[in-house]
Amino acid sequence: MVKPAIAYLSALLFSLFGLIYTSHAMAIECYTPSPNLTSLGDDYYALEKQKPLSDEINDQVNALFRAMAGKWKGDMQYLECRGPDRAPRIILRTALVTVKAKLNSELGLEMNADKYDFENRSKRPENLTLVGKTPTFDLKFISNGHVVFAERYRRLNQVGKEKSTKKSSVKSVESVKQKTSRITETIIEIETNGGSLDFARFYYTNGVYIGEEHWKMQPPSTALRI
Repeated sequence: MVKPAIAYLSALLFSLFGLIYTSHAMAIECYTPSPNLTSLGDDYYALEKQKPLSDEINDQVNALFRAMAGKWKGDMQYLECRGPDRAPRIILRTALVTVKAKLNSELGLEMNADKYDFENRSKRPENLTLVGKTPTFDLKFISNGHVVFAERYRRLNQVGKEKSTKKSSVKSVESVKQKTSRITETIIEIETNGGSLDFARFYYTNGVYIGEEHWKMQPPSTALRI
């Protein structure tokens, strides 16, 4: 059971973290184009042009993922853009996050996370796989412990509508489905530095920025105990 004084301290600290993050999160304006769309143009939508990683890059990725393997704990901030282009609203949420990460020779890095939302008193799990069999694009190492890459998928939307028909004075309803698709992109940035792990995801739909999520973590032995 969380003691009242510790719960208050936790809430205060997460509020402060939120203030620190906000200035960074607001650096990208809602509904701005993906940097990959800007640089690639029409090739952004050509998902079949995914190139396999070179052996050298694979070695760097595996070295980074080995450094990430283990348990992590820290704080999370999530930002979401809502509303029309002319007047978007920004929704901010903070939570505590705990992660177990392990290297998988086929799937890349597996991350099993639990997010604890103090405000809503809820816990939400999330399981991630990075690189491996995941469609990975535009991977670049800034340094040995700092990498940026993108995951892009084409997802189908089904828009259904009802159409009335009349046969032999008997009315029937026919369902007509129209299929459309959208490109969803997540730009992932990972940085390990002195025993800490920063993990960020920037979300785009059809090349347009709609939100992001940041995890700032340390091993449990050095992270804040709550």
